[in-house]
Amino acid sequence: MPSLPRKLFDRVLSHPTLVEQPPVLVDIGASGDMHAAWKSLAAHSICIAFDADQREFDETTTASSGYKQLHLIPAAVVAEKQTDAPFYLTESPFCSSLLSPDNEALTVWDFAPLFEVKEKTTVPTITLPEVLNKLELDCIDWFKTDSQGTDLRLFMSLPEEIRNRILLAEFEPGLIDAYEGEDKLHEVLAQLSKEPFWLSHFDIKGPRRIASEILRQQSPTRQRLWSKGQRPSPGWGEMCYLNTYKGQHSLRSYLLGWMLTTLQNQHGFALELMVNAQELYNEPLLDDLNKWTTRRLSTSGLAQVPTWVIGKLLGK
Repeated sequence: MPSLPRKLFDRVLSHPTLVEQPPVLVDIGASGDMHAAWKSLAAHSICIAFDADQREFDETTTASSGYKQLHLIPAAVVAEKQTDAPFYLTESPFCSSLLSPDNEALTVWDFAPLFEVKEKTTVPTITLPEVLNKLELDCIDWFKTDSQGTDLRLFMSLPEEIRNRILLAEFEPGLIDAYEGEDKLHEVLAQLSKEPFWLSHFDIKGPRRIASEILRQQSPTRQRLWSKGQRPSPGWGEMCYLNTYKGQHSLRSYLLGWMLTTLQNQHGFALELMVNAQELYNEPLLDDLNKWTTRRLSTSGLAQVPTWVIGKLLGK
């Protein structure tokens, strides 16, 4: 991937509108490493990270630094206010959930053992509006959730005025039955089509269809070979939505939106944002962002053209 415009990113993040109101990043289900894409804006941002399964979360928090503010919430996020809730700790911390694994449906997949419940416990819960109120924040800019089954309901639990101003939203809903009562991928597609967002990226991931009981009867070497030796089936999707910018948006929203859109390699939309923003705001930085994006669109396109075609175009 071509290098990113670090100096322009710094100018955007140092703009008075973003110094006064820093970017707000929300990470639900933060087991494992913090989101790599956030490194470009971490030092200027407020990050709110949630995970009720502390087996991986503790390791993450000790290594996570560099944010302007980092709020680590050891609780499960729920859509409706309650004090606590049952929580299923699974063999893999990345599969733990407020929802019970659908063990019967999972038996036909090679990764079923990862969902085996090691312990059913009770964890404290909190809603997103409660957290925002407590931290005195009135917006979320980058919403990322991998809640293991409740992505859509958590997104929809936000007040409409906050939801509609999210600039980028990431979801990881399921296609197959993995949890009882889970939000499915088709439901996310249906609901987000009614919201002011467009689908920028969609990557299908999945396990292999081979009964876990058959695999258990094989040697460890054969288990690995059999799992890797066939095509994965669609199991879940990694989805990224960008705000459509329908309605009125602030200068801050356009500046940060340009940066997030550029990080997503959506330069055509980034240029659209700059053209629209320049009609609304007299801000010199917008012109510089417009010029950079215009050049990037040309150079990125040129990189896809075979060398011999370029030679002919140049008369060589």
